[in-house]
This record gives sequence, structure tokens and C-alpha cells, in this order.
Amino acid sequence: MLSQGVFPTEIRDEIERPNRKMAPGIFRGAEHRARDSGQERLGERSGQDAAHDVFIDFPAVWALPRAVSHSSTTPARLARAEFHHVRNLEVDARKCLALHRSEASWNCNVHKPLLDLALWKYCDSIALENATSARILPAFIPALVTGEAIRGKMVDFVLSPNFTAAGRTASQSSHISNATIDAAILKRLAMQPSAGSRNLGVNHTDYPPLLRAPTAVTIATMIGSGSLEDGRVRLGIWTAAWHIRMAALGISGWEDGPLLPTLPLILTHEHQWSLYFAVDRGHKIEILGGIQIGTTSTTQGIYQLLAVLRLLADWIETEFKEWVVTAFTEDTS
Repeated sequence: MLSQGVFPTEIRDEIERPNRKMAPGIFRGAEHRARDSGQERLGERSGQDAAHDVFIDFPAVWALPRAVSHSSTTPARLARAEFHHVRNLEVDARKCLALHRSEASWNCNVHKPLLDLALWKYCDSIALENATSARILPAFIPALVTGEAIRGKMVDFVLSPNFTAAGRTASQSSHISNATIDAAILKRLAMQPSAGSRNLGVNHTDYPPLLRAPTAVTIATMIGSGSLEDGRVRLGIWTAAWHIRMAALGISGWEDGPLLPTLPLILTHEHQWSLYFAVDRGHKIEILGGIQIGTTSTTQGIYQLLAVLRLLADWIETEFKEWVVTAFTEDTS
């Protein structure tokens, strides 16, 4: 169940304090991990120590990777910092709904901060891009799709493996360096014709941040009167265009070539987040779902979202990255 094992055990008392009726099993490893009776708790600090430590306990999300390496950072402090950000996200999401804020405002105040919080441990290995300005290149628009269907924004965020990170670490499963993968991608792209004055990238768009970032997870956001069906259609068109681009790169051949990996798709409507899967059936792309994976209206719902997003991040780091290695490094000599 999605509600099991989502809360950090390290700060169980602080989370349970305002939620005394929480279900058993909702804490991660609660049956195996004994609570450290000597560990500091925010409520037990006082005076000067409490005022000093608040800056350590609640760092900005971008500072969390640095905080991990600090000698004074315990698992409880990291958990407490995340809890602080989760509660702020819940407040901001409720404000967005109450004030009827725009989709752009939801993206800025809720969706992007939530994604940053979910992915802070993956900041060197996974790229998160705001894709609201990305447009599908005409050559990759699926047949029978009219101009009306692709007018304006298509999707909002894209997650992809980061092969250009400064760390240049090796792929966990292939032991091929990111520099080697990035060079293989560039080599395959150099073999492809350009689209007029535009340079083609690994995706079906010429939006610069996505040129060398193979799409792994796509997210579309909707608010208010925005139709969920319209969101599903946009995700479907975006995914179909990506399949056409992969065929143009020689990585798939539709019915005659190898099947492409199943891609996770996320659709949000105000507080609610749903997960879909785009499955390559050879002769068609089948969209399965959606599965309700969490909500920004409650603390528990946000923790559920963090858990699912981190599972998807693990998949990007392993299975999807291994597929990219195979797809882009074979037959490029």
C-alpha cells in the first residue's frame, strides 16, 4: 500500500504529536528500528541552543546535500528538515487552491519545490527541467494530430538521467562513465540530419536543456477547469512524439524493432497526483492507469508523493539509465 512506510521513524514523536490516530505501519522500518532515547528533539531544546539549531534543522532544500556531509547532521535532523518543508508545501498548496491561483503559480509554489524536495538526494544524477516552453518539432508530431491539439504548452516537467553532471560518475549497472555516454549520444546525434536550421537532440523537441537529456518521466499539471482528459491527451501526444524520435534515431523500429521502455507519466490536478504508464506494444502505445499516488492537501499525501517520486528516481538511475547506455552506445562506431 502507498500509505505504508512513508513517514521517517527518526522523528516519529514530532509527527505523531498532532496526529495521534495514525495507522500502524505508516513509518519506515518502524518494526525494526528502535528509537534513540538520547537523541535531540526540537521540542526538548530551549533558549540559545534552540535558536542556534533552527538554522541547521531547517536548511533550504538546495543545502540538504551539503548538510549530509556535515558532522553534526544526524538522520533525525535531515528528517526534521524534510518535515519542515513538507508542512510548508501543504500550506502553500492549500493557499493556491483557496486563492484560485494559476497553473504557473502552482508550478512555482508547489510542484517545483515538491519535486526538488523529492530529488535532493539525486541532484547529481537526475536532471529536473521545467518543460513548459518545450514544443514538439513538426517532424515528430504524430499522424492525425491537428494543430489545435498541440497548441500552447504540452507538458510541465521532465525528469532524465544527468550525463553532463560535473561528477561524471559511472553508471551503477554498466560501469560506463557519464562522459562516455554523453560522447556516444553526441556521436549518434551527429549522424542524424538537422531539421532546417535546428539541431536535433535525443528528444522530439529542440528546447536546449532537453537536447541531450533522454526523457524518462514526464509530468503535466492541470488546475481549475483544466480538463483531465486534455492532460492525458497531451501526455499521450508527447510520448508518441518521443517514440517517433527514437525510431528516427534508429533506436526502435516500431513493429520491426526492439520495444522501447515503459515510461512513467504523471498528471496532477490541483492537489491530486496520478501515475500512468506508456507501454510500447509494437503496433501501438498503450497508456495504463492512473494510479492515485498522493495529494498535496495533507502531510501524509505529500510524504506518499515523495516516496513514489524517489522510487521513480531509483528506476531512472538504474533500469532507464542502463537502457540509454545500450541504446546509444551500440552501433555508433
